[in-house]
Amino acid sequence: MSVDVLTFARFKLRMMQKYPDAVIGIQNWGDFLRIETLRLHPTNQGKGRGSAIMRDVNKFADAHDLRVGVTPDPVYGGNMQRLRRFYPRFGYVRNRGRHHDPEISDSYVREPARKL
Repeated sequence: MSVDVLTFARFKLRMMQKYPDAVIGIQNWGDFLRIETLRLHPTNQGKGRGSAIMRDVNKFADAHDLRVGVTPDPVYGGNMQRLRRFYPRFGYVRNRGRHHDPEISDSYVREPARKL
């Protein structure tokens, strides 16, 4: 499935309004989303803000039956060990082995939750 441009733009705007203290870069690649940037000021880290953002991204992706890709990167001061533990808490798996999705170059991928 994919999400139309207007719906995605509204989602990004809501995220910016809800989390003005965060830098959130999400791209719509048709049938999947890519989290390119998720950055919080160090004084806001460890307070659940990143977790709340991830839940909102996943909720949107699930509602539109979209996969999500992300590649942890310490370029903004993140700790790679912490990042490698962070994403799996939200259903992201390493994009390798039996979970390898050749259409997504990111190192972690999450499939949409299946609707009952």
